[in-house]
Amino acid sequence: MQKIEYEYVNCSICGNNYIDKVYTNNINESTLDGILPVTVNIGICKKCGFIFQYLVPTEKSLSRYYSRQSECNDESNFISKEYYETYDFIKENVEYNNINKVLDIGCRRGEILTLFKSDYKNVLGIEPSSSNVKYLREKAHIPVINEMFSNDILKGEQFDLIILTNVLEHMKNPRSVLKDIFKKISNNGYLFCSVPKIGACINKKFLNNISDFFSFQHLNYFTINNLLYFIKKLGYGVVKYRQTGESIQIICNKIKEEKIQLINEYKINNEIIKTYIRERHKSISKIINKIRNLESDGLIIYGAGTHTTQFLQLIDFSKLNIVGICDSDKNKYGIQIADFTICSIDEIDQIKFKDIIISSNEYQNEIYEYLIKKFPDKNIIKLYM
Repeated sequence: MQKIEYEYVNCSICGNNYIDKVYTNNINESTLDGILPVTVNIGICKKCGFIFQYLVPTEKSLSRYYSRQSECNDESNFISKEYYETYDFIKENVEYNNINKVLDIGCRRGEILTLFKSDYKNVLGIEPSSSNVKYLREKAHIPVINEMFSNDILKGEQFDLIILTNVLEHMKNPRSVLKDIFKKISNNGYLFCSVPKIGACINKKFLNNISDFFSFQHLNYFTINNLLYFIKKLGYGVVKYRQTGESIQIICNKIKEEKIQLINEYKINNEIIKTYIRERHKSISKIINKIRNLESDGLIIYGAGTHTTQFLQLIDFSKLNIVGICDSDKNKYGIQIADFTICSIDEIDQIKFKDIIISSNEYQNEIYEYLIKKFPDKNIIKLYM
């Protein structure tokens, strides 16, 4: 099992190293090798208010970690509406006829690239997850480089559109990444960048969630103000931006803007974190109490991701008569979590269990519909109402 090595970093927005250390959490991460203990250390820059992990994994540790992640939940070619909305947003705000070469950094399963490919664009992905790369090559038929992004990749090449969908928050050095990307954009090209916005952490969806919003994977937490400042400072011009309930989306070009202003958001961001910690504790306590009172004659946990490994940290499951941990992702079969080997739910004798807990927030309703049809006589338990 890999061991994570850490190192200190300064604020990426202003370079300051005077920070308030506001939140620390020890988390069990789920990987293709089993459980990986990690530590999340959140700080706020005193000069500009940027929220980030001040003690981050080394590049070697990050690369190794992402190579052992599985994100291919199924073998379907379904593309969610969010990708179509992003695709439309880009097309409406760029000179689309001038777009030929498209690069998606952190392309996952190639959802957005599939849409551009249908317009006969030349597409390429960069993706660190080996299981995602396998899917891209064998099922989606999208060319992909199986690495973390760096300036050494694709030296001398330029693209008309580079896409960063929920990637910048994962980067240890976002300043360096954006500088390297700038060099790879053609003179009349564009960068599309989207990130989660920090203010979303106090939405009910994230407060009422066993998976901590301040995750091991997310090293940076942006606001619209500091992201706009950051991008402009690095030489980009902002073509269009918008905010949704959970994210910030920006389309940039290489036309430098002169007017740049840094707003200190320390006070408001500090209050956001305090609210999150306080309110999330209340929500999680209710979930824990609900499960503690469960008397089961045989329990299955359905879902084998980080949500489940964090769930197991919060609950004493030794009293709950667990008979298995199951998942639909074949990449996870055979992995050990606690004393259980992850498997398909079809491998467990139905006589042995009566209750199934859905260990997922994002996909809870979809999983419930699947399980209630498959096991109409079982007690299917939702953690979130």
